[in-house]
Amino acid sequence: MSEKKNTISKKVQRQITILNFLKEGTKRSNDLLNHLKFKGHSNSTSTLSNDIKSLKDSGFKIDDSVKGYYTLLLDGCNELYSHFIKYQSMAIAYQKALNMPQKYMQYILFEPNALEFNIDVFNDMFEAIQQKKEVKFKHVHFQKNNTITTYILKPYALKEYQNRWYVVGETEKGYRTFSLDRISDLSITANSIDIKLDRIVDELSNVVGVSFNDETIKPQIIKLRIDNSQKEYVKTTPIFINQEIIAEETNFFILKMFVGNTVELRQQILKYGSRIKVLEPLSLRDQIANEIKDMASIYD
Repeated sequence: MSEKKNTISKKVQRQITILNFLKEGTKRSNDLLNHLKFKGHSNSTSTLSNDIKSLKDSGFKIDDSVKGYYTLLLDGCNELYSHFIKYQSMAIAYQKALNMPQKYMQYILFEPNALEFNIDVFNDMFEAIQQKKEVKFKHVHFQKNNTITTYILKPYALKEYQNRWYVVGETEKGYRTFSLDRISDLSITANSIDIKLDRIVDELSNVVGVSFNDETIKPQIIKLRIDNSQKEYVKTTPIFINQEIIAEETNFFILKMFVGNTVELRQQILKYGSRIKVLEPLSLRDQIANEIKDMASIYD
């Protein structure tokens, strides 16, 4: 395969290299310059200074108050740019793979749903949100025999969950979320809207997943007893972003969270099988117990 043109800017690649190196801890400027040179990037002090300034302007917190030293503060970074860096990093890796002979592609195993992302729908929906306009579209209902329904929506925000993108907004019947990969015939209307972003962000912060309605956004204290064999999984892949271990015993730990009771939350709990137990509230405990009984009944 002939070599393809490098489509990822050298500046972005250089900044990704800087961030990855700083994630290891505080670095001296000389060490950073030597690392950039080792990775094949420009290692001039002026370029490094410009890159650090650009990263800070983009929302990354880099402490350079001590001359000659740089420290990346991971808390409070610009989330959008963090995702941009992540996807650009993967794009660089994919680009290298595309420049290799086809036989090497067997070593990269992809999720099968890559083509389900509709960039046109994403861009049009994002444009409608920017313009503060209502949208009209058709949506496929998987749980209703793939019936197609036309909706008028006030779009407020785009949300990613488990490799899929959703639009969060309001119909005449209240708050709704729609999967972008099931939307077609999208048009931006002339009707202006008042985007209630503060409320959306606040209420989504109490939700696992995208089951966003007046009932699921009501948070409650939930306590789970989880087998210690799952502790590191729960820490590195949280059930809910704001969770807290409140007790630790020899064989189990207690996890506490303040979150709405969504179908996605129940799915997260059920995936741990017999290694997890709902302690409270009783209503959620009963829901999980009934689901387990229904599952067992189909194997009788």
